[in-house]
Amino acid sequence: MSDGPVAHEPTRRPDDPPSLVRWTVEGHVLVVTIDHPPVNALSHAVREGLMQAAEKLDAEAALQAMVIRSTGSVFIGGADIREFNGPRRDPLLQVVCHRLEACTKPVVAAVQGAALGGGFEVALASHYRVASPTAEVAFPEVLLGLLPGAGGTQRAPRLCGAALALDLMLTGRRLSASSALAAGLLDRLADDPSTEAVAWATALGASAAGPRRSREGRALVPHADQTATVDEARDRVHRDLAHLVAPAQIVACVDAAIHRPFDDGSAVEAAAFLTCLASPQRAALVHLFFAERAVRGSVATGVDLSALGAQLQSTLPATAPVWDDATCNAMAAVGDALLASGMAQAPTDIDVASVRHAGFPRHRGGILFDRSRRMHDA
Repeated sequence: MSDGPVAHEPTRRPDDPPSLVRWTVEGHVLVVTIDHPPVNALSHAVREGLMQAAEKLDAEAALQAMVIRSTGSVFIGGADIREFNGPRRDPLLQVVCHRLEACTKPVVAAVQGAALGGGFEVALASHYRVASPTAEVAFPEVLLGLLPGAGGTQRAPRLCGAALALDLMLTGRRLSASSALAAGLLDRLADDPSTEAVAWATALGASAAGPRRSREGRALVPHADQTATVDEARDRVHRDLAHLVAPAQIVACVDAAIHRPFDDGSAVEAAAFLTCLASPQRAALVHLFFAERAVRGSVATGVDLSALGAQLQSTLPATAPVWDDATCNAMAAVGDALLASGMAQAPTDIDVASVRHAGFPRHRGGILFDRSRRMHDA
């Protein structure tokens, strides 16, 4: 006679596409799989599925722990950027992450590939994290004029300290799994993180080990050194990035992580995220992201760029922000950050669409036109 749940076919719910979030029960462990190609973006259906899984874990006495894993080569590639241009739909990612962390039984994240933005926040909201040695973590939101808005500005500093958290959030750079492990952002590395996570969750459940919540991390203690780090970052942002909205908001959020309780810091983060979300810079950078992605695909298939440019221009909404000098300068600074982070190797990697097709005056030649010319002359 069985002493508990056994593995069975994935549970499927009529209100959630079965291909996005499904689960099995292995022993006493709820194994939740996100399957949302190509990058497992945190769409509305995925967020709902994670909320339902958290409720199931706490509601069923036979379950002792939960594993969150995903398919493909990316753990979670972040939020669904397309949702930024419409009304925000509940549950918001911040609510999902808080609910995961509030689970009364251990939650283990199995990070088999890159955990980016909201994906990294889901991992941080989990109580334990195991990753592939080739995995990477990052907060690339600043490159779209945003900040981590689901607890990332509060959990990451409490685990790794203000210096590294600010570096990651202000640059958008990727951190290797080994470096993340050394910094306290990951707990274990394994060639097969899913199998390791299930085994670990099973052991945690059997030992009655409770959750270990990131909000309780002690990396910001003592406060004096951390405050000095934030003050230096604030001065640097004011000096070099004053024309950008997101960096100053990021610094303010990390400052709140040092000096305020977690819930109060989360409220500061939520307000800062809304400030960035409402910024014309954010709208401009998100539009450029989609425009350049379309152009890269079009170049590969031989599509005429002039015709594509006209098509992109025609899709601009009537309420599109004014592409003034401040916005151009802001976008150029983000382009420089992309180059400095290594996410782009040359200005032309970023400026293929060229902003001339997205509402900028044609004579500018694109946000990185001057940089390209300087590099060529050099």
